[in-house]
Amino acid sequence: MWVRAPRYGTRSFLTAANTWRTTRTTNTYDDYGMTVQTAADGDTAKTGDETCTRTWYARNAGKGLTSTVSRTRTVAATCLLTDDRLDLPATPTTRGDVLTDTAVVYEPPTSSVMPGWTGQRSYTSGRPRVRTD
Repeated sequence: MWVRAPRYGTRSFLTAANTWRTTRTTNTYDDYGMTVQTAADGDTAKTGDETCTRTWYARNAGKGLTSTVSRTRTVAATCLLTDDRLDLPATPTTRGDVLTDTAVVYEPPTSSVMPGWTGQRSYTSGRPRVRTD
C-alpha cells in the first residue's frame, strides 16, 4: 500500500516584492492510489489564481492496466466548480475556464469500443479533427 500526502505547500521569498508567497496543493486519490484531482490554490494570499486538474483512467484490471491516463483537464477555477458550471467559450477568441483538455484513445479505431471511428484525422487551425463517418 502506498501512502501519499494529500496536501503539500511551498513558501518562497520574493525578493522583488520583499514578501513571502505561500502556495498549497491538495490531491485526491482513487482506490488504486492514483491522483484523480489536484486542487492548486496558487498564492494563498490572493484569489483568482486557483486551478483544478482532473484525471481519468482507461482501466482494465483483468489485464493489469490500472494507471493508463485517458483524459486530463485543467481549469482556471477551484475544484468546487462542477463540470456543468464550467464556462465553455463559443468562439476561439473567448477564454473560458478550460486551460487544457487532453484525451487519449488506446483502442484501435475499428474496434467495437468506438464504433464509427475511421481514424482519419484532419487539422484545422492547428486543432485535430477526427472524422466519424
